[in-house]
Amino acid sequence: MKRWLSSSLAVSSVLVGLSVVLAQGGGSITGFVTVPAKVQNLEKLVVLACAKADPMCLKPAQVVSLAGKTGIAVKDARKIPYSLVRLPAGEYFVYALNDKNDNLQHDFETEELGGYFKDGTFDPILVTPPARTVNFDLIPLE
Repeated sequence: MKRWLSSSLAVSSVLVGLSVVLAQGGGSITGFVTVPAKVQNLEKLVVLACAKADPMCLKPAQVVSLAGKTGIAVKDARKIPYSLVRLPAGEYFVYALNDKNDNLQHDFETEELGGYFKDGTFDPILVTPPARTVNFDLIPLE
């Protein structure tokens, strides 16, 4: 009886700990950014997680740099994996930017932008971590 009670308490303790972690939420968002062949020069590709309260992404919750300032030539469309990790609990918009001027803000005339948008629109979709396969395209300049 004593052994069963001890084992039962240990399992209960683990389950309570797991429940607390799950209730706190958070986690990671992963996926691929597809860079089309029309993007002539990929200078600095960054992926940004932006809190629901910050849809314009003025203060990103997290930024991941995927390509350094090396001027990578894109000959064929390619998928570049990304991972936003240890995000606090909440909902996020996910964007990618060819950030040529290192300011984490989109310059409409010179920088390609992409995001996890509703099909055929520029309406961003909120993502709640943990989330996988949050895939989207970088949109080439016209």
